[in-house]
Amino acid sequence: MRSCRRCHRDPDACVLSDVFHLYRGGSSPATLRLLGRDALRCFHVNDYPASPAREKLKDSDRVWSGDGIVPLDEIYSAFADNAVPLWLSLEVFNAEGLLNRY
Repeated sequence: MRSCRRCHRDPDACVLSDVFHLYRGGSSPATLRLLGRDALRCFHVNDYPASPAREKLKDSDRVWSGDGIVPLDEIYSAFADNAVPLWLSLEVFNAEGLLNRY
């Protein structure tokens, strides 16, 4: 996130981040506060289970938002603190989990 902030030279450039990669990469939701108001316009929302371990999670381990251990309140608070108007986009690659939901 710090690199993105330093490289933000184009006024139309922005970051497309998501819950899964924030966690998988070892970043805290607090790092979202490092981004300026205009740096984040869309955020992919999903969730992840408590196991496997963070380092072993795969895209197919993503689950429906609210079904895992993502600290959603902390993430949404970071957006609110920066007064970030953004689109939330559901991104789940676990077809079985989606189909079992309905």
